[in-house]
Amino acid sequence: MKKNRSVLLLIILFQTISIQVAPTTATEEPEGTLVGGQLRGDIFWTKENNPYILNDNVIVPKGVTLNIEEGVVVDFHIWSMTIEGTLRARGTPEERIFFNISDTTLSDYTKARICFTEDSNAWRKEKSNGCLLEYVDVHCGNYTVEYGLINGGRLKLDHIAVYGSSYHIKEYHTLKTNGEVTNSLFDGVVLAVYMEDGVIKNNRFFNIKKGAAINILNGTVRNNVIDNTQRGINVKNALVLNNTITNTKICGILINNNEIPYEGPKLKPIIMENIIRGSKQDAVFISGEIKPIIRRNIIMDSLNGVYFGEHSFYNRTMPRIEYNIFYNNKNNIYIGREDPRIEINLKNNWWGTNDTEIIEGKVYHEYDEPHICYITYQPFLTSLPVTMPEIKYEYEAAAKPKEVELGEKITISGNVNPPLEKFMINLNCIGPDQEDFSESLRADEDGSFSYKFTPDSLGDWEVTLIPVEDQLFVDPEPQSLEFTVTKRKSRIDDCRISPDTIQAYDEVTITGIIKPRLQDEWIQVCVTNPNGVKYQDQAKTDDIGRFKHTFIPEISGNYSVDFSWQGTAEIEEVSETLTYVVQESSSLKITVKDVSGTPIEGVSISSIFQPKGQGSLAGRSDSNGTIVFSNILYGEYDFVVSKENYESSTCSYVVNEDETSEFDLNLERSDSASSFISPTGSNLKPTEGSIIYGLIPSILIFIILVILYIVLNRGVDR
Repeated sequence: MKKNRSVLLLIILFQTISIQVAPTTATEEPEGTLVGGQLRGDIFWTKENNPYILNDNVIVPKGVTLNIEEGVVVDFHIWSMTIEGTLRARGTPEERIFFNISDTTLSDYTKARICFTEDSNAWRKEKSNGCLLEYVDVHCGNYTVEYGLINGGRLKLDHIAVYGSSYHIKEYHTLKTNGEVTNSLFDGVVLAVYMEDGVIKNNRFFNIKKGAAINILNGTVRNNVIDNTQRGINVKNALVLNNTITNTKICGILINNNEIPYEGPKLKPIIMENIIRGSKQDAVFISGEIKPIIRRNIIMDSLNGVYFGEHSFYNRTMPRIEYNIFYNNKNNIYIGREDPRIEINLKNNWWGTNDTEIIEGKVYHEYDEPHICYITYQPFLTSLPVTMPEIKYEYEAAAKPKEVELGEKITISGNVNPPLEKFMINLNCIGPDQEDFSESLRADEDGSFSYKFTPDSLGDWEVTLIPVEDQLFVDPEPQSLEFTVTKRKSRIDDCRISPDTIQAYDEVTITGIIKPRLQDEWIQVCVTNPNGVKYQDQAKTDDIGRFKHTFIPEISGNYSVDFSWQGTAEIEEVSETLTYVVQESSSLKITVKDVSGTPIEGVSISSIFQPKGQGSLAGRSDSNGTIVFSNILYGEYDFVVSKENYESSTCSYVVNEDETSEFDLNLERSDSASSFISPTGSNLKPTEGSIIYGLIPSILIFIILVILYIVLNRGVDR
């Protein structure tokens, strides 16, 4: 019984020792200020309490103002804001406000992330009060603004930047409000701005994933840049003036009234002085009962310049299209309405040529299909309208890298903004020896251009970029770029010294490879011995750039070898230094005797371990029982000693540097009771393979277990 209890205690003890207790961690509160629920009284959010983290929906009730000051960071998490009173978020150019919307809302929430009710304080320009967002950056994650970012109210949004995600399921407008949207950026959002009445001015719209960048009923759309969208501007009754719309997938400007029949007020949108370029389908699309005025626009590089849909000219409403430039479209005009009785007046436009055959070839109407409408385009303008605004653009360029080795390529690249696919640039390069050459570059569809070449002389180069003059474009100043061509770098690689261990008067061989690999180049070699004496020589490279140098050191110590190559006119010079040690030779004398002290002849002695670089040693003792190993490396040696009728064993010995180390070995006959070899000497090392040496750990473990068993039994008896 006691025995069982003792064993049980042992098991419990070992299990207790082996248990690893997992550390506990306390739940940490997030750093920042938690906000949520209905605000009570006017409140200010300041950057000192950043970040503000919503832990519930925030409601700003009627009569209450939430002021968000410059530098504030707001993390919406899964929550939203409802504004029944006033929201004034006012950053500065130096310290913008940041709204981070990285998570989706709860599944039952179907409102915009910032929702303004009818009771919210409308922006009043004449009094400069009401709801306002200035210098605010909004970052939206995937699927986080399914029901829109901002909805409702009448706001002023100035210098805001909205960065959207690539993924949305529902198609709600990112921004649906009235008022003013100015000087802002929308990048990567869906259905950017919807406005029934207001001003959309001086904004940039890039990479709009679905729908139109701007959808407006009444008001003004002016001086905006729109690029890479499905549609540019949807308009019913607004002024669309001086906008640049490029690279749309469906159409640049959609002038469309889908209500048929239409019983509202007459719709007369004005489309003037815009640049519409690079639409994959239609630069301008017209359909429904609507009567636009389209004047002094540049319509270019699109599939169709103006496309008249199947419901165009409903109730005989006719557009006024005059003094426009049609340039490089596949079809300048395309009629989709069937009714040959309708004649469309498109007089006084410039068609890019005075050749009527070419003009007719780019107009698809009754002449091409007898069921559709007829177009009259004569008289036409024979030159550009004198008051026509030119395309204003910027371009930037760079030379990369700024420094190249001779034989490497340099890349001259840049971008044109807005992207102009047919934009031409003359590139002129002048080298250090006044050599020069020129190339003509054309921008790609995205406005980028690039040119690579390999400069052929050393020194400073200058590249001048000069835009090609075009009567449609405003030319900026030429740009100058600089870069430097240097000599090719060289190096000495794969340097090796043999043998691994060197003694005086050994032949030392040093090899290496010069890169770039050149044949018949002289490598200067300088060997410095331990006394500082220098020895000069040279080695010649072979067909793969390899060289070899041999040298016989006469004294021991530390040597250094300096290699150098003077280079060429096109390749830099290079040098490399190696060091090696020449060791003093040592000797080992072993004398073998029996237990009575009589020398034993013919004992086989072989090394089984020796210093790195030393070959194995082997020999037999002479008539004096002695064997001498000369000119060996100092260090530790292990030997196997054997002779017939004698016990064989191993022994370790340490040979000192630059001396003859001696030791004696005593062998016993194999019929003796003991087989222990007793070497003598001052540099002996214990042999780890002995029986006693191996038993020590087992004995210690046995003693510990016995003591533990006794202690536990006494505790049980008590």
